[in-house]
Amino acid sequence: HRDLHSFPTRRSSDLVPAELGEALRQLQAQEQIPVLFVTHDLQEAATLATQVAVLIDGSLRQMGSGRDILTRPADRDVALLTRARNILPGKVQSTVDGSFVRTAIGDVPLRSSGEAVVSGGLVDVVIRPEAWRLDAPEARFDLERFVCTGTLLEIRDHGLSLLLRVAVGETVLEVLRPYGADPTGVGGTMSVVGAPVVLSATLDDVHLLPVAQPEERGAG
Repeated sequence: HRDLHSFPTRRSSDLVPAELGEALRQLQAQEQIPVLFVTHDLQEAATLATQVAVLIDGSLRQMGSGRDILTRPADRDVALLTRARNILPGKVQSTVDGSFVRTAIGDVPLRSSGEAVVSGGLVDVVIRPEAWRLDAPEARFDLERFVCTGTLLEIRDHGLSLLLRVAVGETVLEVLRPYGADPTGVGGTMSVVGAPVVLSATLDDVHLLPVAQPEERGAG
């Protein structure tokens, strides 16, 4: 049995996060031992771990890969913890042409093979900021994308990315885009605050969270 203190290393305060993560990965590979790493840093958790456990108020809410935790949160609390930001209340509707979720920013189509939802049921639609793509107004879309149109309210420097706030009706969405990711977006004709923008997200990036009905919340 050996613990981490037996290994010569620099003080952790002298290591940048990337170096610390690489040191831990090398140590785990060398010793072939399980490592339990406790952190409040979401990027660290997603980068270092093969499995991430989310604890909220002392209870285990979700366990899975870092990608699953970020893109398929188990509930609203996990979505908020992972900074999903865009959480849209909606109601499932069904027609002869298929099912969709009616939200304040438009009707989000559902795949027939997607998550099990009941017509008339209440859901939260989660679309992470980095899942949005900026498109030109004349762009054409297939049935695998949800599209909405809004007005660019604000552009903020967000490290290696830009954080955009876009008003779609009375709803404000947050969009996170790397510099230069969209030739028709930031840095182009749509980079002016007040300009109309078209947002789209693939249906794979749309996640639904069932919302408990009032009688369910009070049950038990």
